[in-house]
Formats: sequence, structure tokens, C-alpha cells
Amino acid sequence: MRIGLIGAGAVGQSVGALLVACGWCRELRVASGSQASARGLVTDLEDMAEVTGSPMRVTVTTPQAMGACDAIVLSPRAPFTNRARSDVRMAGLIANGLGPAGAVLDALAHTLGILDCRTEVSVHQDAGVWLGMPVHYTSGTPALRPPSLGDSETAQLAAATEKLHTAYARLTEEI
Repeated sequence: MRIGLIGAGAVGQSVGALLVACGWCRELRVASGSQASARGLVTDLEDMAEVTGSPMRVTVTTPQAMGACDAIVLSPRAPFTNRARSDVRMAGLIANGLGPAGAVLDALAHTLGILDCRTEVSVHQDAGVWLGMPVHYTSGTPALRPPSLGDSETAQLAAATEKLHTAYARLTEEI
């Protein structure tokens, strides 16, 4: 598997480290707005691969040279001000690196067909409510798999659907 990584900031560093550790990526091509940052990240990842026995080969390249990659991860640097008063490094690491990098690795593993399993694709709504849909990946192909509903849940869903249709119909009449 050949992966391209554009961006050598906190998220790019975390994604690169996870790819070295995971074992299924054989080549990582790194590009960044700063060639010095890209070279520094490649050096760190080569050291990590050597120490861990990872077979991954890491090289500095340009975005234009990533056409043969199986996937390209974009991790542009974003403005960030760490306002934490304690555990300053960890606050920045959590905000900038580990969470997004884990999500990226999960998405890569599913869409590239490395993992065949079910995952939840969710969207954050108001007041801590997350709405999601289970997606099952088989050989990199996604298929929506809504959960099975019992009789009571089916009735509740039908009632909610009817309420929404009624509300939309009223809104349409008023507009």
C-alpha cells in the first residue's frame, strides 16, 4: 500500500507515526509547504521504522508526484493557539494530533479494504447529540446498514416520520 501525506504538522506527524506502527503501509510519500518540515518528518519516521522493525519506506516528494498513491491524506496546517494553563503539551497534542489522526487511519483502513467491518459515520448536532448511520465496508466498498428495529422502534420511527412530513407540508404551504 502506498500512501501520500501532504502536511508535516501535528496531524501529519501523528498520521505518519500511526502508519509506521500499523504495518499495512509499505510506502509513505511526504510533502509539505516547507521542505525542511517534510525532511524532518521523514527522518523521524525512518528512525521509528528502524526501531520498530516496520517495513515502511518513507520519502520526501511533491504533491504532484503522488499520482501513483493508493490514497492521499491532506493535513494542512491550521492556525492554533494553545490556551491550556496546565499540561500544555498534551492539550495541543489532543487538539491537533491524536484524535484527527486516529479518525484518518480508521477511514483509510476501511476505504482501502484493509478492514472489513462496520463503523459508525456520525455528525454532531446541537447539545451533544450525535446522529449516525452504520456503514459496513467490504473490500473497501461501503454499504449503509441501518440497524434492525423492534416493533416498538418501528412504530416510533413511523410516528416521527409522519410528524416530520406533516411539519414540512405545513411549512411548504406557508412559504
